[in-house]
Amino acid sequence: MEGIRLFDLLYTFCTMMVLYRLGTLLFGISAGMLSGILYAALYLFTNDFWTISNTDGLLVLPTALSLYTCCLAQEKNRKVLFFLSGVFMGCVFLIKFPGILIALPLSLYMLIDGLVNKGRSIKHFWYNLVFVVSGVVLVLFICMAYFIQHQALDEMVYILFVFNPIYAKGAFGVQERMYLDLSLSGFCKKNVLAVLPALYAVSGIRTRGSDLKLFLIVGWLIISLIGVYMQYRFFLYHWLPVLGPLALLGAYGLWRISASPSLLKKNPLIFRIKNLVAARCNHTPCAVCL
Repeated sequence: MEGIRLFDLLYTFCTMMVLYRLGTLLFGISAGMLSGILYAALYLFTNDFWTISNTDGLLVLPTALSLYTCCLAQEKNRKVLFFLSGVFMGCVFLIKFPGILIALPLSLYMLIDGLVNKGRSIKHFWYNLVFVVSGVVLVLFICMAYFIQHQALDEMVYILFVFNPIYAKGAFGVQERMYLDLSLSGFCKKNVLAVLPALYAVSGIRTRGSDLKLFLIVGWLIISLIGVYMQYRFFLYHWLPVLGPLALLGAYGLWRISASPSLLKKNPLIFRIKNLVAARCNHTPCAVCL
């Protein structure tokens, strides 16, 4: 047990450093530093003994690495970085297969950033995408070869595509909507330090126009929430993958607020959301979530 906890602390530190690098690349060094610190605070101090050290929390590091290497590849136009992005994406799939959905916002980012901001052709996008897909295929090929060698491929396919869907659908039956509501309320209440500034950052997209970097992290947040729903159980540790994009958006929102406090007066949406979240948390108590 001690070994698992020590590994979790080391893994959290590595995740913190990668989020710092990703936040710095996308939003600047101040937001980057806040991203790493905020993630560590949310992960270690808003969760308990039974929540942390679960496989769901392992998703944040390879996903952040995939995004970081891909964004860096976009800036430097280096094919090896696109390939590495695919390798990390393949690792995300091996941990929990809904994580592969990160390919959707990442592909859109590559396409729009290349066409609009970099002036590259559509052929250039497909060429880079091939390198990303090659990295994913390499990881899956190594995994498949391992299972074939140990005569365990059939069991892996059965667990992945037969047992897991049945296990998820048999979770709560007609009560899943209620449990989702309670679990979401508990998550928002525990992580309100990041939820409110993250909502502020997202609401600011409308006032600043199209911001691809914000849209990319919002896309990560959305696919993380989809992953929570696909598991259909809504325990608090299922929400751990959400902490990565939430920390980035929260840090960016906090940085914007600290840089220009007057922006709060120009954007009253955050106060409406704050009241909504507070009302939801206060009126849906849940022993599991508190």
